[in-house]
Amino acid sequence: MADLVGKHVSAEGRRVVVYCGMHHAFTRYYQAELDNAGRASGYMDRMGNILSRRFGERVFLIALHKPIWCGSPAEPSYCLPFAGRVDCALAEAGKPVGFDVVGSPFAELPFEPGDYYGYGRPALRFIDYTDGYVWSGGIESFRAVTIIPLHEYAPDAAALAQVAKEDPFEGEREVSEQRLEAIWAQEVEACRDLLTKRRWQHLAGWRQRCREQDR
Repeated sequence: MADLVGKHVSAEGRRVVVYCGMHHAFTRYYQAELDNAGRASGYMDRMGNILSRRFGERVFLIALHKPIWCGSPAEPSYCLPFAGRVDCALAEAGKPVGFDVVGSPFAELPFEPGDYYGYGRPALRFIDYTDGYVWSGGIESFRAVTIIPLHEYAPDAAALAQVAKEDPFEGEREVSEQRLEAIWAQEVEACRDLLTKRRWQHLAGWRQRCREQDR
């Protein structure tokens, strides 16, 4: 991945935006290899780490707001980053907010004990994790992607046969057309309630917790 991006930025003056999973994108932060007790046995070298070493400060990481893993690595749950302090502060804006972490009031925020990213990095701060941040809104405003209807995803017999070899949601092999239709309908229905689908229901009361912190 790093080599592919590097080819595109090698031309003088060229700039590239890479949209990828956060764990591929880390630059200064090195993700720990954890056992079930939360002990770090090593650190991963991700695409962003490699690009950061190659291109230095030309690489700028922007993280998108989302709940993060927390608790035991063996049975993780989800928490709002920094115990919801970013949500509480930015909710007052009433709209999505993007900002440079450097120089912001949030730069020195420490990750909470038990946050996944803090394992192996006990003094991890917001500024150690990313350069920029986009808070798109409270989790209740998050929406799932729209599932492509099966008849559009597999519009002919050949395409349908290919999908039937291994469906993209459940990973079932050699399934019937009827079963594929049932799987598609199930996935469409699940996407109507993103909090349940992602197991974030317990985070929905964050606005009340903000008011309690204020008191």
